[in-house]
Amino acid sequence: MSNWIFWIFYIIAVGITIAVIASINLYFINDRVTIPKGLEESTLISRLYSSGECFAYKDKAGKVHAGTIDFGKFTQEQMDKCFPESKVKYAFYATLEVSDAEASAKSVKTRNWVESPQFREDIEDVLVLKDGELYRAKLRVKIKDV
Repeated sequence: MSNWIFWIFYIIAVGITIAVIASINLYFINDRVTIPKGLEESTLISRLYSSGECFAYKDKAGKVHAGTIDFGKFTQEQMDKCFPESKVKYAFYATLEVSDAEASAKSVKTRNWVESPQFREDIEDVLVLKDGELYRAKLRVKIKDV
C-alpha cells in the first residue's frame, strides 16, 4: 500500500514540474516570436519603392533600382498590380511629392482605402526618375488597418 502512495505523489510531482517548465518556456518563446510593432507595415511600405512590381525604376537590363521611383509607373493601375485586392489587413494611400517645380504631388491608393481620420503616416526620402532626370522626392504613405 505504501508503494502506491509513493507513486501517486511521484506522478503528481512530475506533472507539476512539467507544467511549470512548459509555462516558463512558453513565456520566453512568445516574447521572442512576437513580431515587433510596425515591422510588417514598414516592410510593405518599402515594397512600394524597392520592388519592380511596384514603382521602383527598372532599367533596360532588368536591374531594379531600390529607392528610385519611376515617375511614369506611379499610377493607380500600377498600385493595383502591386497590391492586388486580397485579404491584406492594411490599406495604403501614397503621395509622391517631387521637388521639381513642374511636377505636382501625385497620389495613388489601394482599392480597400476608405477615407477616415484614423491612419498612421510614414515619410520616405526617395529619388524619382522623370524624363531621364533624377529628382529628390518625398513619398508620404498613409497606412491603416482594415
